[in-house]
Amino acid sequence: MSRRVLLCVSGLSPQVVTETLYALAHQPEPWIPDEVWLVTTAKGAEHARLTLFVEEGGWFNRLVNDYSLPQIVFTPEHILTVKDTRGRPLEDIRTEADNLRLADMVTEQVRRFCADPEVELHVSLAGGRKTMSFFAGYILSLFGRAQDRLSHVLVEPQAFESHPQFFYPTPESSPIRDRNGEIMDRAQARVSLSEVPFLRLSGVLDAEVLQGRHGYEALIRRLQSNMEPEPVVIDLAERSVRVGGTKVDLKGINFVFYAWMVARLLSGDGPIDMPLQGDVNGDAELAQAFLRWTQKHGLDMLPHVGRSLEPLEEGGMSHNFVRDRKYDIKKALREALGLAGEQYAIVPLGRGRQGLRLPAELFALR
Repeated sequence: MSRRVLLCVSGLSPQVVTETLYALAHQPEPWIPDEVWLVTTAKGAEHARLTLFVEEGGWFNRLVNDYSLPQIVFTPEHILTVKDTRGRPLEDIRTEADNLRLADMVTEQVRRFCADPEVELHVSLAGGRKTMSFFAGYILSLFGRAQDRLSHVLVEPQAFESHPQFFYPTPESSPIRDRNGEIMDRAQARVSLSEVPFLRLSGVLDAEVLQGRHGYEALIRRLQSNMEPEPVVIDLAERSVRVGGTKVDLKGINFVFYAWMVARLLSGDGPIDMPLQGDVNGDAELAQAFLRWTQKHGLDMLPHVGRSLEPLEEGGMSHNFVRDRKYDIKKALREALGLAGEQYAIVPLGRGRQGLRLPAELFALR
């Protein structure tokens, strides 16, 4: 990867930036970002500017110098302030509307970085209110790829956590006082990184979602609507499958097998018993039922279908035949519909039965 980006969210604790940088640099395999971005409120932005770039020479610059870190691009311009619907900086996150504006900004930034295949994004959950952390992790789950990471920093002893004068363990003794007036040494603090596993959904979401300009709320509504099942129409004359208004690219034997499974659902025959794996002889009765239906509708004359039917005529319907059809059909549905396509696939229904999970009322065969 040519660019490493650290994205943090925070309220009035800009220490999340220096603590995370310190922890990343002190892993067994250090990961040093090329640039850092911080999403925060108006108060948080001013607090971050003063402490990270002004106070005592700026705690960000002190960290870089203390541990001889390579050049990291992080300036006050990299501190992004959440704004209201009129473009005014938000002093704090207090209302539902404020939370949505924060979510919109995090969505915009995560989408921006994840759209670039050369960026390796690391998102920190350590700062801000709980809703800030939730949005950061949840939105990364929507857009994150294999190279992206999510983490939280752990600070010990607890007295150092959220202490306004603690930013990272210093290499030399550096005393401060705790809330009870007792002296503590910054050099004795321990900051460690805890990587958080998360579900990466970018590989199953459609391009419009990944590359569009939807805000957080609109994005969630769109994804939720995509997951609601739509009518499925199978046209035997046109040899087509449509889910809602989307055509699914099913051809040849895969189209015929899917149409047959839908026909079984509509006629009340229902699921099939999965042929046993490793059985030399396939299920002859199941094969004959499939062949009769295929011939009745003239589908055995489709290009490449006749050749695919020959093994069934000779040896019955095998486990591998059903498995391959299920795989190809599921793949075509996902390519056309994204993650929502899986609900239309042929799936295990218990006790070795394979069929369609959705109700018959959603399917039409003509």
